[in-house]
Amino acid sequence: MKPDLFKNSYLKSIIVFLVIFFTIYGVRTANHTYDFIIHGKEYYPDYPRVDGYEELVLTYIGSSSCPFCNTPTVDSTLTSLSKEIKDYSMTNKINYTFIGLSNEKNKIEGVKHLLRLGINFDEISMGNEWENTSLRYYTNTFKSEYATPQIVLSKRTYSDSLSKSPWVTVTDEIILGRYIGIDKFETLDLAKAVKNLN
Repeated sequence: MKPDLFKNSYLKSIIVFLVIFFTIYGVRTANHTYDFIIHGKEYYPDYPRVDGYEELVLTYIGSSSCPFCNTPTVDSTLTSLSKEIKDYSMTNKINYTFIGLSNEKNKIEGVKHLLRLGINFDEISMGNEWENTSLRYYTNTFKSEYATPQIVLSKRTYSDSLSKSPWVTVTDEIILGRYIGIDKFETLDLAKAVKNLN
């Protein structure tokens, strides 16, 4: 006799949640398929991380409560810039990582905000407002403004730190460009921004 899964209240709750979630947030458009949720897609760099390895990083800093972060300009700029970086990385055989950070009190609203954007983030972080660990890193450590929307372009260098861990780790990260405010998003010269990645 087959077990009746719906008699298990825990499993029933999970199934109901998944049905509601995918009905509301599953697939909004063909360009907004959230691979890391729907397909369980894992991130693997195209080139192995070895000693001396370099990686381009696009970090978006936004907020669900910021009216400027919810404009079509932010979405279109991130989508276009991420495509340019992908093309650049293929031509120059260098990996890339896309990071989404949201300044939030409510973590759920932060997740929704980042998922609505047309860029498939490899990492996301939200909660604890500006004291969020990742937000502090990209604002406090790099002496930036506490402002949204914001794009940070950087380059990481990995080194073999076998004495500390059994794999290569980030030992240096330099800022290549920073664009703060909706006006900078509207006037962002994509070709120039990518050229500065050298």
